[in-house]
Amino acid sequence: MAEKNKTFKVKANDFIFSFDQATIDNADFYKKSPEEFNIIKDNRSANAKLLESDISGKKLKIEVEGEVFDIEIKDELDQRLDSMGFSNVSTKHIKEIKAPMPGLVIDVTVKEGQEVKEGDRLLILE
Repeated sequence: MAEKNKTFKVKANDFIFSFDQATIDNADFYKKSPEEFNIIKDNRSANAKLLESDISGKKLKIEVEGEVFDIEIKDELDQRLDSMGFSNVSTKHIKEIKAPMPGLVIDVTVKEGQEVKEGDRLLILE
């Protein structure tokens, strides 16, 4: 069981919510499929669907009762880093790399999910 006094801050579109682990523990979550679930809290029920997820970045896009929310979750460490000014550190997320010319990929020198820096060798192109 998680710590009851652990706090979370969740940004959903333009709204910011703060709650603790006990609040999460008092809600019921029922998984209907890998992407769909039902949430019951205070005798109210809502259907939700996961549209996109970036678990490492703690970001989700969900649809609740037809309304889409971009969700960002911050635990105590994230909140402390924000208060120290580290939330403004930029990270580039590149989804696609294009070669300057057509060719055959001979070898891939990095692993999926590996962090790379500018100038690192990613692959060998024929």
